[in-house]
Amino acid sequence: MYPRGRKTGFDDCDTEEFPQPKSSQFRIFNPKDFQQQFNSKSESGSNAYHNDPHSPIGLTVGKSKFTISKYLSKGSFGCLYLGTHLGTNQEVAIKIERIDCEKPQLHLEYGFYKKLLQIPKGVPKIYTFGPCGRWNALVMELLGPNLEKMLELCGGRFSLRSIIQLVIQFLFLFRSIHECGLLYRDTKPANFLLGQPSTSKWWIIHVVDLGFCKEWRQEDGQHIPYQENKPFTGTVRYMSINNNLGHEQSRRDDLEALAYMMIYFFKGRLPWQGIIASTITKRYMKICQSKLETPIETLCSNMPNEFAMYLRKVRSLNFNERPDYGSLLTPFVDLLAREFVLDLNDKVYDWTQTHRIKPLYLRFPECNPTKPISNLKYHIDY
Repeated sequence: MYPRGRKTGFDDCDTEEFPQPKSSQFRIFNPKDFQQQFNSKSESGSNAYHNDPHSPIGLTVGKSKFTISKYLSKGSFGCLYLGTHLGTNQEVAIKIERIDCEKPQLHLEYGFYKKLLQIPKGVPKIYTFGPCGRWNALVMELLGPNLEKMLELCGGRFSLRSIIQLVIQFLFLFRSIHECGLLYRDTKPANFLLGQPSTSKWWIIHVVDLGFCKEWRQEDGQHIPYQENKPFTGTVRYMSINNNLGHEQSRRDDLEALAYMMIYFFKGRLPWQGIIASTITKRYMKICQSKLETPIETLCSNMPNEFAMYLRKVRSLNFNERPDYGSLLTPFVDLLAREFVLDLNDKVYDWTQTHRIKPLYLRFPECNPTKPISNLKYHIDY
């Protein structure tokens, strides 16, 4: 039985295809070039909003010194602007939402960010939340490009090495989110941003857009109850089978969605992309059927076996079961050491200029390539 209601992103664009990469060489990520492209794309929107007499541009958020300066983009819940601190000229991101909107979400998102303050890496800093004219505004750390943009820059696919490094980061990040009592429930490349290219956080994946988050742990410490006929939540391309079936989500569903995103990064496409139907509900039913009928071996074909093992493990988890994040992580650390042992002391992604980028995030004091890395003393700097 499929739920009628839904809370989902329609920016999954299941019919698009990225051009195939023309070579296997890394593309060099030039922050200045990217910033110029970004500014040119947002400039027309900025001017349009600046000429609007009802525009928030120029307004100050609450009693702070943060002022709105440029329109950037529109999301599922509100619009995103570039902002500036009047005293230091520090640039920030400012997300706004009409105070009189029918279903306000921004204050909830602010509350979720506050719950994640204890996470040392992977969550943007939150500076303030308050009124700004006819809007509420959330002021946060300005980050770099999202993974969807970087995927496009790299020709529609990431290399195996980049994907392994990403999945290691994601497992740490999701474990931290879950330990704070939250489910993310909106995994997609556009919701994960790199740090600013000119900072030491350039390589760190940051989670944004917490509007779909939900607490899995109740006030009494117990897990939320299992339910059915729930509305869809998130982006259909990556949502778990249980989410697609209208079942209450839990920690396992975030991890299953992560698997689909990693497969998408590797192959550039998932089997259920491009499915069409006469209604949204029928389309979701067809997509769910495809997820159910596609064998894991087929889904993960031409990929290292570690990815199929991971998907089997997370699909086998019970609703209220705590995932063993360590056992999910170790095979990928072993795989990274086994396949790329000569490069373990460098931070290399497909969009970077190989050996000059620091800091390191995997440091191996000693490394014997004939042994699994899990048997050695190693430190993951995350």
